[in-house]
Amino acid sequence: MNLTLIFLTGFFGSMHCVGMCGAIVAAYSTQDNFQDRSTTRKWNPLLKHLAYNSGRVLSYIFVGALLGAVGGGFSGLQSVGKWFSSAAGVLLILCGIWMMRIFPWMGFPREIQLHEEKKSFLLNVYTKTYRALLA
Repeated sequence: MNLTLIFLTGFFGSMHCVGMCGAIVAAYSTQDNFQDRSTTRKWNPLLKHLAYNSGRVLSYIFVGALLGAVGGGFSGLQSVGKWFSSAAGVLLILCGIWMMRIFPWMGFPREIQLHEEKKSFLLNVYTKTYRALLA
């Protein structure tokens, strides 16, 4: 067991907590400072932290159990994955042979022909997707 790797994983994973969980804790911790104290019931700060963290832990437990149950249902599909990987490998080898044009008798066209409207449609889809990803 590599303790350095475990430490680094926890350290860099905590950046998520500072960004998201820290803002949530700051929001409920300072809530009483901005409200009229005569109309609201003041909660004990310890109870606020207990409520938040127990809700957080219980939701992690629930989601983990749910995903574990779903993943357990797929455990019988391991042999299918091996066949799928083998078929994908064979197809990649065939595509490589086709692209290198080693066997001209295979009957595949040398180039894929696209009409101009299909080319412009595909270019538009690519351009819009790339712009959205860059934004």
